[in-house]
Amino acid sequence: MYPASALPRVYQRIRALPAGTVVAEFPFGDAAWEIRAVYYAAAHDKPVLNGYSGAFPPAYLTRAAALRLFAEDGDRAWQALVDAGTTHVVVHIPAFKNPDRGRQLLSWLETRGARYVESFPEGDAIYEMPR
Repeated sequence: MYPASALPRVYQRIRALPAGTVVAEFPFGDAAWEIRAVYYAAAHDKPVLNGYSGAFPPAYLTRAAALRLFAEDGDRAWQALVDAGTTHVVVHIPAFKNPDRGRQLLSWLETRGARYVESFPEGDAIYEMPR
């Protein structure tokens, strides 16, 4: 078992969320960050929408295409999160090639009714989806 004290702070917080939590991490679809999301999911023990195993099921490819275009087609991206049962979104601002895109994602979440939960010095933020 991965010791909780060794987890990055964002994942310590995710680990403390209640049963039934489903997490989506952004940037979505970036291979390196997908691998990271899956790796830490084993430690925080919450299901994630992200994933990378070398095979891409059609549902994942459809979701990834929608979520990458959150600014261009916000309704489709939002519906992809809702349809997948997402309860929380983690945004890794430093992972975006253009940090403005990450900040744009935070604004998009807020305008859709997501509630800010917490941010961390490393540049990560957690939002809770509206119920």
